[in-house]
Amino acid sequence: MKPILLVICTLTLLSACTKSIKKMFKTVENAQIIQLFAIEDFATAPEVQTATETYILDYKILNQISLSDSQQVIIKTYVSNLENYTENVARTCPFFAKYGLSFSENGKVTTMIIGTENCPKCMVSGDGLENGKILDFLDGGFVESLSAY
Repeated sequence: MKPILLVICTLTLLSACTKSIKKMFKTVENAQIIQLFAIEDFATAPEVQTATETYILDYKILNQISLSDSQQVIIKTYVSNLENYTENVARTCPFFAKYGLSFSENGKVTTMIIGTENCPKCMVSGDGLENGKILDFLDGGFVESLSAY
């Protein structure tokens, strides 16, 4: 009987995770405001943060990068496409942040911290998501394309 309960619990957790990820992708697809930031490689502990600096998910923002309408469409299209992520391979390489993305839609905000092209992954936070959810990109092409902005 215990194995059946374990299977049911596992499927329930996977379903909830998938629903929250789909909800996040929906917020990204419908985003009216997209912001791209160059950020520091490592998070700053909350107790060390200063009021004179701006942070996104505890990463210090170095500067905001202006995006054209077409660049915003490209980013939304890429980020909201589930086929650009893999659940099969969880990369064990160290996470070095490079960019921060913020997607806003009717008061809902989804935030992503994007890792380097050497270790293409992102940390996601937003409505209905656990803070710090890590998703692996299939390849580093997206991160490389952001550096052109």
